[in-house]
Order: sequence, then C-alpha cells, then structure tokens
Amino acid sequence: MERQLEAIVMSEADVMNRLDLTKKQLDHLRWNKSFPCVQLSRTTRVYLIEDVLDFIERLSRDQSYHRSLLDTLAARAVRKEERIGNHSR
Repeated sequence: MERQLEAIVMSEADVMNRLDLTKKQLDHLRWNKSFPCVQLSRTTRVYLIEDVLDFIERLSRDQSYHRSLLDTLAARAVRKEERIGNHSR
C-alpha cells in the first residue's frame, strides 16, 4: 500500500503552523536541539512527521527526567537544612 506523501512529510511552513513556532524558534530547535529535517537544497527543508513526533516525545522524556532530578535535589536540600537545623539546637 502506497502512503500519501502529505501523510509522511511536512513543509517548514506546516511545521511552524502546527507547532505554533516562528521561523526563528524553528531555526533554534534545528541548530541547538537537533530538530530533525531533510535538507533538499540550501534553502529548502522538509520534515518527516515520524521524526518530528519522535523528537517531541524525546524532548518530553528529557524534560520529565530533568524535573524529577530537580525535585530529588530540592528534597535533598530540604533534608540537609532540616539536619543542620536539628544539630544547631
């Protein structure tokens, strides 16, 4: 079964519209966060929907990991402060 090209590929304008991004934000994601694209020419890029979804899922997992790490560090800091407070009495 042949898949429609529109079902697997998005233009840069489509990506910006669907993710509510500006060109500058999309460029930042590509340059600094390795946002996946296929460069067809010097100025033309397309985006594979599956790659974009994988990127978003990975970003979500990374952010969840960092949030849980920050929560753990904050809890340790609170316990340390409590120990210090108990020793100073």
